[in-house]
Formats: sequence, C-alpha cells, structure tokens
Amino acid sequence: MKHKVVLYDTTYGTNRYRLQLGLVTSIAPSGHTAIIAISLVADQTAETFQWVFRQFAEMIGSEPDVLITDGDRAMAAAAEEEWVRTKHLLCCWHVAKNV
Repeated sequence: MKHKVVLYDTTYGTNRYRLQLGLVTSIAPSGHTAIIAISLVADQTAETFQWVFRQFAEMIGSEPDVLITDGDRAMAAAAEEEWVRTKHLLCCWHVAKNV
C-alpha cells in the first residue's frame, strides 16, 4: 500500500535503555491516525535516520510523496538523501511550539 503522506517523530530516551521510539504514522482510509511502522534507535544521527527511511521504503515498496517531521536537522538531511522525490514539511504543532 502506498502511503502518500507520512509523519515521522521520535521520543527522547524515555526508557531504561535510552532508545528513542520512532513512529511512522499516516491517515487510514477511515480518517483515523494509523501507525504504519515503528523504530527503536540508539541515536538521532542522519545515518540512523537514513537507515530508518531506507527500511521503511523497502517495507512499503516506495518512498512517500510527503514527509512531515519536527524539524530535526539530522532527520531532514536523511530524508533529503534517501527520499529525493519526497517533499519534506514541518509539523505545524512543532513550529507553533517553537515560536
């Protein structure tokens, strides 16, 4: 199934292993939020995010048309490197929170 618009966000070290939980979410045909993939990563480097994005694209068979993130620079660099045809947008909640 092609997910045209996905949101990827990670938590910060909220477990005893200090791993960040990443969620790839999208909107299901029912209009509800759907978690379509998860990641557990030890760091938030561009290389790690590249690996996550590569695995996700392999899982669904293509890259999404639009990726929404919180503006993390490493995540943006990874998206630009791995998903060259994907438009990267910033989450309006995160933008408003930082104003």
